[in-house]
Amino acid sequence: MKVWERPLVQLFAVFLLLGLFAWWTFQTVSLPPVLRDLFEEDSAIATAAIPPTEEERFQQELSRLPAPPENHAPEVAALLERLRNLPPVPYIVQAARQRDAAVSQGETAPPWSAEELAALNQMAEVFQKAWKPFLDSSPIAWDRYPDSARLFRSQISELKDMPPGYDFSSYFLLNPDLNLYKPLRHLGALQFGSDFLLSNGWAGLDTVSLAMTTKIFFLELAPFTNESYAAPPPPRIEDLRLGLRSDRSLFLSSSRYLETLPPDTPAPVALGKFLGNQEQAEWFLKRVPLIKTSAELARHLRNDAEQILSLENKTFLAAPAWRQWLENPASGLSPTLRESLEGLRGFEQARLGYQVSVALSEAVGKIQAGDVPGAKQMVDPAQPGAFLQVQEAEGRFTVSSILPSSVDPQARTSMVFPPQEPTPSLNPSTGKTSPDAQGQ
Repeated sequence: MKVWERPLVQLFAVFLLLGLFAWWTFQTVSLPPVLRDLFEEDSAIATAAIPPTEEERFQQELSRLPAPPENHAPEVAALLERLRNLPPVPYIVQAARQRDAAVSQGETAPPWSAEELAALNQMAEVFQKAWKPFLDSSPIAWDRYPDSARLFRSQISELKDMPPGYDFSSYFLLNPDLNLYKPLRHLGALQFGSDFLLSNGWAGLDTVSLAMTTKIFFLELAPFTNESYAAPPPPRIEDLRLGLRSDRSLFLSSSRYLETLPPDTPAPVALGKFLGNQEQAEWFLKRVPLIKTSAELARHLRNDAEQILSLENKTFLAAPAWRQWLENPASGLSPTLRESLEGLRGFEQARLGYQVSVALSEAVGKIQAGDVPGAKQMVDPAQPGAFLQVQEAEGRFTVSSILPSSVDPQARTSMVFPPQEPTPSLNPSTGKTSPDAQGQ
C-alpha cells in the first residue's frame, strides 16, 4: 500500500485542506485594518453619544481625584494592622447565616448547632482581642493626627465591621470590655447632625455624645445584668478644649487637601473623597449652598478653623459668661459652626449637672454632720451668687438647686435626707398592701 493510500495520511490531508480553506476564507472576507478601525471608531462615537448618568459622572470624577493622606496615630495604625490580619469568617458561620437569611418571614430559624456557636464565639474573641489594646490606650492626641480623626469620625461603621463578615458592632454598646469612650474622648467637640444614637459619624462622636452613649448603654443597663459597669469620668472643660483643637486640626487638614485639587472640582465630589463618606459630605454642604467648588470650600474651611480657635479661647471665660454666649452666639459665626454648637451646649449642661450633683451631695453631708447652717451657705453652681435651698419639714431636709430636674423641667433638682421610706399602697388585684417608693 502506497503512503498516500493509508487512512491516517488521508485523514490528515483532509484536516490540512480544511484549515487552508478556513484561512483563505478569513483573509478574503475580513475587513482591511483601515475599515476595521473606522467601524470601531464609529462604535465608540455611538457609545459616547449616550450621556452617562449622574451617578456614573460622579463616580468618574471621584476616581480621578487623589486619595487623601493617611498619616495615622500609632495606636490607630496598629489597630488597622490587627484588623487587616484577622482570619476570614469560618465557612460554618457563613453557612449558618445563609441558612438564617433563607428563612421566610414569619418563620423561626432553626437553632445553631454547638459547633456553629463555638465558631461564632471564637470569632468574637478574636475580634475583641484585636480591639482591646486600642480601647485600653490613653486618650489619643487627635489634633496631631487629623487623618485618624477623619477616619473615625467618617468611617467608624466600617471599622466596627472590619473585616467583612465580622458583624459585631452591637458589642460596642453591650459589652463593657469594648468601651470606645476612653480612646475617643477628645476626638472632637463639634456636633454635626442631631440624632447621635442613630448616626455613626460626625453626629455621634463628639465629646458629649460619647459620654451620653456610655451613660445610657452602660450605667442604665447595669441593673439588668450581672456585669459591673464603670461610670464615665466627670466632664471637664479641658476635654472640650482638646476636642475643639482636634476639630480645628481636621478642618485645616481638609482645606490643605482641597487646595491640591483642580480649583473647579465640584465641592460634593471633593469633600466626599476626603471624608470617604458621601452622605456626611452632603450634610455639611447643605449648610453652605453657595459653595460649589473645592477652592471655595477650602477657603470656607480655613475661615471655620479660625472661628474654632476663637471658640476655644471663649472656653476660658467664666462659666456663666461662657454658657450665656453658647445660648446666644455672636452673629457672623459660620453657618456650619453655628449649627454644630449643640454638642457644646450639651457638654456644658452635663458639666453643670455634675457640679450640681456634687454640691447637693456635699450639702447632705453637712446636714448628716449636724452643720445645717453650713449646708445653707453652699453656693448653687447653677445660679452664681445664690445658695442651695435647704428646707426642713418633720425632720426631713430637702436640698434643692435652681437647675431644672431632668424629669420635670419645672422642678428643682433636689436631694432628700434622710431618704424617704417606701409607703404602703393597696394592690387592687390581691387586696394586699405593697411598698411603693416615692422618688424625688
